[in-house]
Amino acid sequence: MPKESKPKKAEPTAAKTASAKTAKPAPVKAVVAEPVKKPAATPKPASVKAAKSVKVQKSVAQSVPSGFSREDVATRAYFISERRRFSGLPGTEEDDWHQAERELVSESTL
Repeated sequence: MPKESKPKKAEPTAAKTASAKTAKPAPVKAVVAEPVKKPAATPKPASVKAAKSVKVQKSVAQSVPSGFSREDVATRAYFISERRRFSGLPGTEEDDWHQAERELVSESTL
């Protein structure tokens, strides 16, 4: 009686071998970007801030009507500026200052 031969298993082809290797991809490690740290804004020295405000005050407030302090005119100019900006009207600090002087002088002559 002849021996029954077992059917030979077909050897895997290159395509099957490659697909078997790619069937389970290697786990990917998640990369999380760290937030970019911005350098802190360097504050300007007080002398620079003071110099700017003095420069504005000198250019704007060269004359103060007699009988009024610079603080009186500055306070009035501030409120004129707030009213102007709230209304959306154009103008400058100098315009506000001069208007404040005019208003104070006109009120004092009444």
